[in-house]
Amino acid sequence: GVIFVIDSTDRDRIQDARDELWNLLKDDELSDAVLLVFANKQDLQDAMTAADVSEKLGLAELRHRQWFIQSACATSGDGIYEGLEWLSRTLARLN
Repeated sequence: GVIFVIDSTDRDRIQDARDELWNLLKDDELSDAVLLVFANKQDLQDAMTAADVSEKLGLAELRHRQWFIQSACATSGDGIYEGLEWLSRTLARLN
């Protein structure tokens, strides 16, 4: 699986993050990898929502890949367990 962490407050570089993510997912070794995106820094007022991050990253276009986006705050741990739980359950189903 791939875990991709986004700074939800960094609107200026979200397109760069999208480009990096899509380039990463083109790798042949990751063709079957599931994707977990953490929309980090949700504790800050100017943070994009997980839905906004999902839209800006173009996650809906990933039609042949399982993916999940989780709102998170790394400093408090909010959302981290939930995201990793999704990843664990998803990987267990695939094996």
